[in-house]
Amino acid sequence: MSERVDHEVAFVLHSRPWRETSLIVDVLSRHHGRQGLVARGARRQTSGLKARLIPFQPLALSWFGKGQLRTLHAAEWQGGGLMLRGHALMCGFYLNELLLRLLPEGDAHETLFDRYVNTLFALDGQADVVYGSRFLGGPHRVLYFWHSVANRMLTLLSNMLNDINLSDMEVCYKAFRREVLQKIRIQCDRFGVEPELTAKAFHDGWFKTGD
Repeated sequence: MSERVDHEVAFVLHSRPWRETSLIVDVLSRHHGRQGLVARGARRQTSGLKARLIPFQPLALSWFGKGQLRTLHAAEWQGGGLMLRGHALMCGFYLNELLLRLLPEGDAHETLFDRYVNTLFALDGQADVVYGSRFLGGPHRVLYFWHSVANRMLTLLSNMLNDINLSDMEVCYKAFRREVLQKIRIQCDRFGVEPELTAKAFHDGWFKTGD
């Protein structure tokens, strides 16, 4: 049965020529996992697809078809492109290669997708500290009700004390640049480490905030 997907957030992992004028593009999407797509005519000079189908750029992709290769029929740049250079660029390509080799096709991994995006922003130098969240985005793992309430209350208290607006202060996934962690002295050795890390990182100026 043919499947149609519209405006799916995705990143290009790799592309290669196919036949005379087309490309085969491997992408990582948030809700449909890794997908192999055929971009027909993308190598023609008149096609606007090829310029968009490059790694590390957030895209909204639309495709249809069945089997291992679907047909890509639209790709829209979502803005906020990343300009990886030097060592960061090599790390980005290595990360893409790992995802190509290790992820089965068609399995959705929303959390992994979010961590991939956060890692790209860290590599690009746009963020010194990156927090994940269990309360944002599309489908996610079900949380126990009171566990969720407690985490939201702790996040609210942290936000009030530090005058910030995080969605999930207690989330396990946090990414810090090495030089940031080296400058933060941690005293807590249990769950208190989460609010301590947050407060010290913010008051030391490592969070990027805006009006």
